[in-house]
Amino acid sequence: FIFTNAKLIQKNWRNTLKQGQVSLVVVREGEVLYANKVSGVSGLVDCFKQDLLSGSEVYDTKIGLAAAKLLVWGKARSVFALTASQSAVNFCKANNLAVESVKQVDRLYFSNDLGGCLFEKTAFGAQRAEDLIRGLEGLGEVRVERCTKDGVFPLNYYSTSNRKTWVNLQGKWTAVRHPEMDKAIRVGRKKARTVATCEVKRGDMVVVGDGLGVYEEKVELKKGQDFGFMSSEVSAERPKEALIGRVAEIMRESRREGKRTLLVGGPAIVHTGSGKYLSGLIRSGWIDVLFGGNAIAAHDLEENYLGTSLGTEVTSGNRIEGGHHHHLRTINTIRFYGGIKNAVVAKVIKSGIFYECVRSGTKFVLAGSIRDDGPLTDVITDSVRAQMEMRKETRNGFGVALMVATTLHSVATGNLLSFDTTKIIVDDNLASVTKLADRGTNALGIVTDCAYFLSQLCNKLEVEI
Repeated sequence: FIFTNAKLIQKNWRNTLKQGQVSLVVVREGEVLYANKVSGVSGLVDCFKQDLLSGSEVYDTKIGLAAAKLLVWGKARSVFALTASQSAVNFCKANNLAVESVKQVDRLYFSNDLGGCLFEKTAFGAQRAEDLIRGLEGLGEVRVERCTKDGVFPLNYYSTSNRKTWVNLQGKWTAVRHPEMDKAIRVGRKKARTVATCEVKRGDMVVVGDGLGVYEEKVELKKGQDFGFMSSEVSAERPKEALIGRVAEIMRESRREGKRTLLVGGPAIVHTGSGKYLSGLIRSGWIDVLFGGNAIAAHDLEENYLGTSLGTEVTSGNRIEGGHHHHLRTINTIRFYGGIKNAVVAKVIKSGIFYECVRSGTKFVLAGSIRDDGPLTDVITDSVRAQMEMRKETRNGFGVALMVATTLHSVATGNLLSFDTTKIIVDDNLASVTKLADRGTNALGIVTDCAYFLSQLCNKLEVEI
């Protein structure tokens, strides 16, 4: 590999690249210092670490911005590439590195799913060689370990975020299905998906380590996007009517895009007399799935069976003598009929939130708790099974999730939702809204009474009550 004629070196190595015999060659003063057939930037990283780039002529099949920065910072003399990105050429020229390419493109494509070369994406934010190399080395092939027990991850498993994620499996970047925070990634047969602890079995292969071979979508918050990405920016003094109007716009946009809307509701919706508004939203097709607990269902059914909510007349606000038994009698009646749907079919329940769910085919998942009376037949008392039933819906995706007057069920749901679901959090308790908004991005917190929120939302969406 040693040539004495510089023109012969250039001619031969250019042809060798074109013929596909090598991917990278580094030559200094006629001596070949490095040559390999491995694609990507790992070879240039090796050369940079060994100080082989300084004063050298480099021949590479492809150079993007990451390669260009390594070449400039490594003080290469010149570079020839079969394909170069515009950003790579610009960076080389701006730093007086002689660059020549057969073909020039706007950007390198590593995977259609990723929308561009990960090496190039990593390079944009790197201002030092150390930072760039650290980022590039994180894009190596993912490490996995086998689960040794059912329901137990390897102790050093990689914990996920809810952003779009890819893993490098045998040199190919594969999208991870069902992004969800604080879970593991199970891989197999060139597929990857997030899994909860209760889902893994002995022998399953799970991603381990601190992120080697894992790429999570970087989300930059642009100026003017503060509504869509509000995080903990919550105030009780914001213009509520305007915010609710914006929520209505988001719901309309989500529907136009064919995305579903989830509502997570608490019993205060019924206690405040705003069950009629939620019923109207369901009847009009604005709500596709409803999450809640035993309480919202029991008190909605009580209202539409006996006319009270926790023994209080919803229309007048008057307490009924013996009314404290009403929710228990309602639960017992629904259990007698074998569930909510059967009670609706039997015309025992003729109106209300869950009447509209049954009538319209709107899916609902009721997750129980230790304090539940009864509970209703439809309530899932096994918390792990309830979580999995909720997860079945969240994995099918939602454009919008409305979380109204329920802290615990909202927290549980927020943990299951992907990053790209817009989360609207409504409660009259500032601390509850802030707590929920702080748990994730892409969230808007509105501090207000649920009756006002739902009535205004119906008004903005032109829903008949």
